[in-house]
Amino acid sequence: MHRYPVDEFVWGFVAGVIAMLLAVGALAVARRRGSPSGLLVATGVPMAIAALVAISPSHRPSPEVLVGLIGVTVASAVASRRVAGATTWALAVVAVPFAWLVAVDASSIAWVRAVVVGSATVGALAAARTDREWGATGVTPFLYAISAAGVFAAVPNTREAAALLGASLPAALCGWPLRHARLGAAGGAAAAAVLVWVAAVGALGREPAIVGAVACLGLLAALPAGRWRAGRIDPHIRWHRRVPAGPVPVLVVQIAVVALASRVAGISSELRIAVPVAVTAAAGALIASTWLRPANVPTQALAR
Repeated sequence: MHRYPVDEFVWGFVAGVIAMLLAVGALAVARRRGSPSGLLVATGVPMAIAALVAISPSHRPSPEVLVGLIGVTVASAVASRRVAGATTWALAVVAVPFAWLVAVDASSIAWVRAVVVGSATVGALAAARTDREWGATGVTPFLYAISAAGVFAAVPNTREAAALLGASLPAALCGWPLRHARLGAAGGAAAAAVLVWVAAVGALGREPAIVGAVACLGLLAALPAGRWRAGRIDPHIRWHRRVPAGPVPVLVVQIAVVALASRVAGISSELRIAVPVAVTAAAGALIASTWLRPANVPTQALAR
């Protein structure tokens, strides 16, 4: 790991604090206009914008990247409203051209761009769905901050990742243990897409790092897949048998997955090591996701 880029981290943290204040203000206005008082602050979109602003001095995102991030966010947020069906897959396909724009700043190596496009498409949709299922627990911003820390630990170029990590911390602390914040569906998609872009930029010069970096999405991407597997693939696993989980078990699993993905797969310069380790980390996240469901959420609500 290179020398810690303190300036970028501080810029990111300050931008994240400002983003949180703006998000809280927007929620206060919404409540005055009659929105339910139990709503949590949706931090994902302002946090993603804050991260991009903090990153700009070191690596200004191109117009193509910005269009790609917006397109992936919108398509994924809309698709996450559908539990299943052709509409979800159609919207996921719509996101692919925008994900290709996100990959513009990545290495020109074909497989690297394929990883970025696939991760931005699937990761954004999965993160949006994860927040729909787990956002009420306040855990999703903290899951994201762990993922951002993993990207920082994985990539050789750390300035952009440090800014992203700094921007993610204020929302994480408000999400858990305070339970005042969530990413939001659109915010989960935006935050995941920005994380994949940061991973692509940070991996330049040691391309196998991208494999471990995108695997750091961990439970943010795996939780919806685990739910689907529990209900559709394995007939012996039923919704009522899944373990109601509070934030702590979920965060522990995320830390373990991200540690493996970032500090083994991410730091490797050889694909023959990075790929199997990243796949193992993703498989571990999927297995854990199969058995976990949010505590205090009715089983019937999860089954819909």
